[in-house]
Amino acid sequence: MSALPSLSAIEALDHLARLGSMARAATALNQTPGAVSHKIKTLEARLGFPLTEIQGRGVVLTLRAERYLEAARPALTTLRQAASRAATGEVAQLTIIAAPGFAASWLAPRVGEFQNAHPNLALTIGTQKAGETDETADIKISFRNTPAPGETLLATPQFFPVIAPGVAYSGGAHAAMKDLARHRLLHLYDQSDWREWGGATGQPDLASEAPGMTFTDANILFAAATAGVGIALGDETTCAEALRSGTLVPLFAKTAPSRRAYYIKAAETDASRAFSDWIEDQLKA
Repeated sequence: MSALPSLSAIEALDHLARLGSMARAATALNQTPGAVSHKIKTLEARLGFPLTEIQGRGVVLTLRAERYLEAARPALTTLRQAASRAATGEVAQLTIIAAPGFAASWLAPRVGEFQNAHPNLALTIGTQKAGETDETADIKISFRNTPAPGETLLATPQFFPVIAPGVAYSGGAHAAMKDLARHRLLHLYDQSDWREWGGATGQPDLASEAPGMTFTDANILFAAATAGVGIALGDETTCAEALRSGTLVPLFAKTAPSRRAYYIKAAETDASRAFSDWIEDQLKA
């Protein structure tokens, strides 16, 4: 990977574009016109295409230079704001609300990594239940059938049955798919989760055949599953820590996509964009 161009050279090009002359750009940067010209020529050599052209008695940016600068300006703005916050000690606020299971099981164990990378952000993290909205939050992560206005897809979980190891290993749950209907099934929101998993894996309508409990909070559902109350449908996102620690184990390898997905809506701020980029990278890893 080639080294990035000099930031001061990009700043010089930006000032030339905004102010219209080498002299004015030099004054704004507290440099000589010759120094500004040298930086732009150095940047031109690094990028491999002309950045300026003569027009009348002055110089203007080429079309490729204007396109390059348009792409580079958001990063320049972010760096300027970061430098300003660092100099003044300013702390930006970032409020995040997420679906309860996602917030507790996936986000909470990992958000410290984001905070370490952005020490000048003060985070406030809460939960949002199904059907509720909070327009004051900077970041909203929901778990729903279809996206609300302004939301984009974050991840679609693949569900599989999970159970407490004590129950699984004691023979309380059999390893045959046909035996699932003999056990208590734990549902989230309604009985469609198990019904759809059964249909996708070629099983009967388990929700109609098996006794069950319905929960409106994923944390309570998985707490019940961990205590051996019944069998839940989990996924690698919300059950990652439980599967890693062994408090829940997968009962079968068969998975089925959830009809619900995680969606994200982010405010138009640098902090929100940084968090959105981070969480998308984490979920892709």
